[in-house]
Formats: sequence, structure tokens, C-alpha cells
Amino acid sequence: FFFFFFFFFTFFYLIVSLIARLKKQKNKNKNKPHTMASELTAEEKKEARELFDSIDANKDGVISLAELIKHMVDTEGEEDNTEDVKALFKVIDVDDSGAIDFEEYLSFFSKSDEQIDLDLNEATTKVLFETLDADHSGEIDKEEMKKGLRVWGQSVDEEEFDRMFKEIDANGDNVISMSEFRELLKRVSAK
Repeated sequence: FFFFFFFFFTFFYLIVSLIARLKKQKNKNKNKPHTMASELTAEEKKEARELFDSIDANKDGVISLAELIKHMVDTEGEEDNTEDVKALFKVIDVDDSGAIDFEEYLSFFSKSDEQIDLDLNEATTKVLFETLDADHSGEIDKEEMKKGLRVWGQSVDEEEFDRMFKEIDANGDNVISMSEFRELLKRVSAK
């Protein structure tokens, strides 16, 4: 059980690091909070357009997941943290089209830091849940959880695993729902 929580602490550390990098890139005027893209100044919109265009490597007018990953790796000089970037991509791509257009991009950079934190936490939860939910049933069964733990290099004996799974599975239906998974992450992040 300790290893499972250790993994989640590590994962959330990576997300916090990603959020900090994004806030640094936003170059937002901290004394003037924005809530809508229409409230950005002309200079802020110009800066946002320049950054958008630099990420849009193939110049098709939208940012793909691959382009965002490449940008994050190139600008941060770090290895590809694909799961983190997928979470970020889900937050910005509000219409779930698989591409970020300039309006979505502006909307993201217009949000308060607090709203970005909330959105990224939710997107991260979804990405992690979908990673574990191998059959895309909307629930994580015991075999999917065991496989996820093995993939992440965690080994727990059968007895400890059953105890851990039972604790997470609040309603006792032998699967972990998204709401049960959210509760697990809340508990882990509170420790």
C-alpha cells in the first residue's frame, strides 16, 4: 500500500512541476487577473499569438499533442513527460477535438492560476484513470490495477493488494469508479 501511495506522490510532484512551468510561460500580469480572453490586453494577445505560433510547428493553425510535447521538451530541456503533457492538452482542448485552436489557447492563458490548478488536477485524474482502465469500461477492475502497478514498477503481495483495493472500492462492487479514484487521489494528496 505504501508503494501505491509513493507512486501517486511522485506523480503529483510531476504535475506540480508542470503547473509551475506553465505559470512561468504564461507571462501573465499578476496584478491584473483575467477571466476571459476578451480581457487580455493587445500586448498580451500578441505575446500569446507568438508563443502559439512557435508551438504550431507545421503552421496548420492548431497545436497537436505531438507539437505540445515537443515544445515542452525543447523549452524545458527535460525528458518527455507524456502523461503530464496529455493532462495539460486535455485542459486546453476544451472541445475535445484533438487539437488546440488559438481561441482555446487564449482562454487557457486568461484563466486564473487557481482555475488552471483545478483544471489540471481534474485532467490529470482523468488521464491516470484512463491509463489504468485498459478496457475503457469506465471502471478499474483488480486485474487492471495489478497490471498498472506492475507497469509502474510496484509490487505488492496478494493479501496487501486485496486490502488496498477493498479500501479504495468504497461501495464494494469489486471495481473502482472515477469517483472512488478521485477520493483516493484526494486522500493521497492530503497526506
